[in-house]
Amino acid sequence: MPMLIAATGGTERHSLVLEHAMRPMFSYLHAIVAPTGVYAATADFGGQREAADLTARIAKAASDFVRLLQACGARTRRDVFTEELTEMQRLLGSSQPHGDGTVED
Repeated sequence: MPMLIAATGGTERHSLVLEHAMRPMFSYLHAIVAPTGVYAATADFGGQREAADLTARIAKAASDFVRLLQACGARTRRDVFTEELTEMQRLLGSSQPHGDGTVED
């Protein structure tokens, strides 16, 4: 599943959490993480220039994220419960259907 990471915090130094904590964690969870994250510090909220810089960073990240979504294609819904149940039955070797449709445990 594609995702865009973003966070806010007190100072610019806290922006390291995106690359050193959040990105590795979501990669471990098999997420497809967009290459550009957005971090907004307290200083980004207040003045005209700061707001323009933050807006530009958000626009860049959004543009990268759109390209990532397009590259990943359409998502199909899976029935994970049925897939895992079928796999468990296969592993246990139980519930094998007979030719007449009955099941033997």
